[in-house]
Amino acid sequence: MEHANIATGKMSISEAHCKLGHISHTAIRNAISTGQIIGIELDMDSKPEFCEPCAKAKSARLPFPKKSDTHATKYGERVHWDLWGPAAVQAIDGSSYCAARIDDATREMKLFFLKKKSETEAAYKKDEAYLENQTGRHIKYMRCD
Repeated sequence: MEHANIATGKMSISEAHCKLGHISHTAIRNAISTGQIIGIELDMDSKPEFCEPCAKAKSARLPFPKKSDTHATKYGERVHWDLWGPAAVQAIDGSSYCAARIDDATREMKLFFLKKKSETEAAYKKDEAYLENQTGRHIKYMRCD
């Protein structure tokens, strides 16, 4: 039987760990001794070395909080903008894009239907003027992707 990628020479346990996809050292020794992996001569005296990729992969991260502590308290203080499109089918008025403004304090959403992506800035300025005229407040923060 012919084999591709047959290793030659003795290999340390850490080398085998890296070459075999970072599986555990115990699993490597077991697979070689039971014949599940052939063609690798393992240096049984070698000691496992620290593996930085494995340590990074196992690093713990705190989960995202269930509730944000930084919500805006006033209408219009912080708004989120998102642009969607182009749509597969144009609307009757020719719109292919939709810009959404979400107020952080009230979660109110306002949609702007646009024919071109380049109309987004004009829609934002129109909405900014609307908020200032209706509430007397200025947008303090605007978030978008």
